[in-house]
Amino acid sequence: MKRVISEDLIQWYKVHDFLLGINYQCIVTALNISNKCKYPDAIHLNEILYMVPLTEIINTLKERKDDKIALYFYGMLTNDYLAIEKSAKLGYMHAKRIILHDEFSLELYNLGERKSVALSDKKDDLIYAAELGHVYAMMRLRNLYHKSTTLHWKWCCLEAKTRRLMGVIFINMGRFDFFDFNTSIRYMIGETYKYLCCKGSNYLIEYYNNQNKFYRSMVDTWSIIAIRLKIIKDMRIFIGKMIWEGRRD
Repeated sequence: MKRVISEDLIQWYKVHDFLLGINYQCIVTALNISNKCKYPDAIHLNEILYMVPLTEIINTLKERKDDKIALYFYGMLTNDYLAIEKSAKLGYMHAKRIILHDEFSLELYNLGERKSVALSDKKDDLIYAAELGHVYAMMRLRNLYHKSTTLHWKWCCLEAKTRRLMGVIFINMGRFDFFDFNTSIRYMIGETYKYLCCKGSNYLIEYYNNQNKFYRSMVDTWSIIAIRLKIIKDMRIFIGKMIWEGRRD
């Protein structure tokens, strides 16, 4: 089954994880993302928590005694298993997952619930779960490839960003030196270091910044030439994007 991932679904899982502290907790970030997300669960959560102070979030969720989404988040934030159980009985997918623990569920798998899909051995399923922020799926994917390959580092860097843990990079580099890798891998590692604001990694971040600066200047040069040659705007933009993507190669 080919699964389609919408940007709103990706953003919803970020809201879910930031709010509940899965990998890293930041309630303010969760609410900010949720305000812009069009996924149905996010819209409903926004309606529940509209103009609610951070200190009153728990009480506001608790008051919604028959709301499956409110019950789920209340139960998860307060370790109230009965609230999660009630949410599951009301049919909430995420609550059902908690009740089942690590047990595989064909129902949740078919619904596209992230953890249920991550339990699959199919590569497409692992990619789906990883792109929705499931760390275990990222780990399984990176281990499918040799440490010298771009695909290994694609998932390794995403795992590091998701877990806010730079140690993931150190462990995977192992005996390799940064400059043993190809340009694409070096760019991803530098980008990850900058994202995590790592100290003591100036040369890695500098490499990432220099690549961006060099290709930005190439795009600017192309734009000047293209305008002088009176190349149509759409073509200028198309070729400019192709040049800019070269920073990763």
